[in-house]
Amino acid sequence: MLDLIAQEVKNLREITVTKEEFQSFKDEMYSFKDEMYSFKDEMIVFKKNTETKLQSIDQKINEQTKLLDARFDVLNERLFKQEAQIMILRREKAQ
Repeated sequence: MLDLIAQEVKNLREITVTKEEFQSFKDEMYSFKDEMYSFKDEMIVFKKNTETKLQSIDQKINEQTKLLDARFDVLNERLFKQEAQIMILRREKAQ
């Protein structure tokens, strides 16, 4: 019977944690938490920087799109004028 009690006490000692061990574990968890918050803050900054860069790229694309649209309008207008002149010349030639 004493052997059984001694074994139980031994098992209890094996699973008990000292106050220092628990405090060490607790400090590690707080440190980990701080690292995660720091990482989160870095990710927020990264996201903002990326969004700023993407907005800049989007703005450049919009500017280029407007420029291309204007160029196509000019080309279409020139083509229309040239086709009109060709039509006039054809009509004159036909008469």
